[in-house]
This record gives sequence, C-alpha cells and structure tokens, in this order.
Amino acid sequence: MGYAESNKPMEPINGRVVVGGTYPADIWREFMNSALENKPVLDFKVPEKELINIKICSESDLLTTFWCPEETIKWKIFIEGEEPKKICDIHNKVEVPDVVGFDFDEAKQIFENLYFVVDEIHDFDDIYNQDIIFRQNPEAGSLLESLSGEKLSITLYISKGKRTFDMPDLTGMNLDSAENIIEGLGLALDSIIFEFNDQQQPDIIYDQGPVPNSKVYQSTKVTLYVSKGENPESTVPDVLQLTEQQATEELNGAGFKKISILFEESIEEKEKVFSQTPVGGTVYNKSFEIIIKISKGIKIPDVIDMTGEDAVAKLEDLGFLVEILPDAEAAGIVTGQTPQSGEYLNYGSKVSIEI
Repeated sequence: MGYAESNKPMEPINGRVVVGGTYPADIWREFMNSALENKPVLDFKVPEKELINIKICSESDLLTTFWCPEETIKWKIFIEGEEPKKICDIHNKVEVPDVVGFDFDEAKQIFENLYFVVDEIHDFDDIYNQDIIFRQNPEAGSLLESLSGEKLSITLYISKGKRTFDMPDLTGMNLDSAENIIEGLGLALDSIIFEFNDQQQPDIIYDQGPVPNSKVYQSTKVTLYVSKGENPESTVPDVLQLTEQQATEELNGAGFKKISILFEESIEEKEKVFSQTPVGGTVYNKSFEIIIKISKGIKIPDVIDMTGEDAVAKLEDLGFLVEILPDAEAAGIVTGQTPQSGEYLNYGSKVSIEI
C-alpha cells in the first residue's frame, strides 16, 4: 500500500490515519481469514535451536573487541551455533604509545584506557626522578594484536630515583686496581691525570674526584690523579727581605736543599735577604744551587783624627746620620766615635762623633 515511487505518506482515509496497524492490517486479516477458512488451528513448530542475540562489530561482522569504536557496535540475532566465533580482525590491533618520562599514575591510566594489563617493575635509574617511567616493554610504536579478544599487556619500569652509595677511597692504589673497582660499581672513569707529586710514588693514585666517602650515583664521572713521582722542578719562592732562617725554610719547603748564603755589605736592611739567584717565580731544578745574599749593613769607617768636617762628609756619603758632640757647632779634630769603626749599621743609622 502507499506510493511505490516514493516515501510519501498517505493521506488519512475517512479521518483514519493510514499506518501499518490500520488499513494494511485490516486487508491482511480479511485475506488470511479467507485463505485459512476451514483449516485447523496449528502452532508454529518450535525450532530445535534457539535464537541468540550477540554484540558484533558492524564493519567486520565478527565479535567485538575492546577497541571496536562505539558507533560500529550493534546487537544481532543468530541461530544458535551459527553465530561468529572469531573476534573483529579490524579493531584488534593497538599501537603502543610512548610514556617514557610520564608520571606512573598518568602512564598507567593511559594503558588502562586502552584495555592493557599493566605490569610494574620498580628500579633505580640515574636519569629519571622517582615515580617516573624510564623504560617500557614493548617499546613505543610496537603494534600489538589481540588474537582471542584478551587484553594486551605492557611492562612499565618505574624509577626509584638514583642509586646512591659512598665513593670508595682509591688513593694509594695502582691504576689497574682502581679501574676494576670503578667498573664494578658501574661508575664512569672520566679522566686520568698524570702529575708530579712529592708525597706519592710513581704510578700510584694520590688524589681523586669525587672525594672518598662522598655520595655518588652510578652515572657519576670519576677523575683519578696518578703520581709521576717527585717533580724535579719547582718554583723558586721570593725570599727578599726575609731573614736567613725564614728564607732557608721557604726554599726548603719548595724542595730546594742546596742553598748558598753570602753576607755582603749593602744599603738594604741589615740581616735581611737583598738578592737571590734565581729570582722568585723562576721554575728551577730542585737539585741546582740557590744563592741568597744577606745584607751586613754599612761598615762604619774610622774617622778619629780626621777633621770634623771631613768626618761628617765621609759618614754622610755612606748614608749615616751624624751627631756632633758636644754640640753641632763644634769644630776641630775627631777624638772619639760611637759606634766604633768596623761595626755594621743599617743605612741611615746614627753615628756620633766627638770633636
């Protein structure tokens, strides 16, 4: 009934709306009453197999998976035994996302939303902080396939932070022994520095970085300082203006043992070093001689029996301050002097003469 050429609805007939249960049903009833007239009333034969209602994917007509889109899922009736047995082969594959660097809770939620079973392994890691994913298996980008509709599996490695331990003391060891210890601890030997060292024998470690007993990680880089033995050279210290004892101690401390000491007349301060060879700051072989000169001061000349005028001129030429007794205006012959001749005084010291 209706318009065969279109879906145009029929107009009401005698005020009665034309739908499946009105005129079409009446016509069918009248036709069937006539067709079945004088026929016995029978029930439909019940089939041996039941009808079952199963959820399938409309794209594959197979059983749904966890990953079939909502819009493709529908219910469909099948005769028992004729329903599909396989799962959807279109939506049973999942590409593994990359969650390295993610917080564990966030990463776990991502995989649970993808219907993964998440296995956890907690371990130390030198790069990622605690509770951060530092590895995953399978790796990101892997394509996993569910063959029987089961959930997929992922193993997440969660960082416990960096493993710390005390740096061992490697000083006093030879290089091979120290390298074995470093390798055994998983440390990285960054550099080996060979330098002269006066306190340690050749080929023995005399210093290290990090220092012993400091907290380190497995990724910590280690520097070893290996002795080349005593350095035959050293920098000459500046000992000018030091006393003999002070100068000797300074030079000995720098490794110089062969020291020649000369006492000479000089205008420099008495009993202080006024010259050294080589000069301070020179890099010099420690087995070579160091020469230091110590000022004796200025030697007082003998001015007795000289005129006062000549005595004053001579003393002042040598840098002394002259005191004339009994007074500055006295003139005549020098009869006495203090200090006596032959003694040594600092430049600018006072000498008294008696006229």
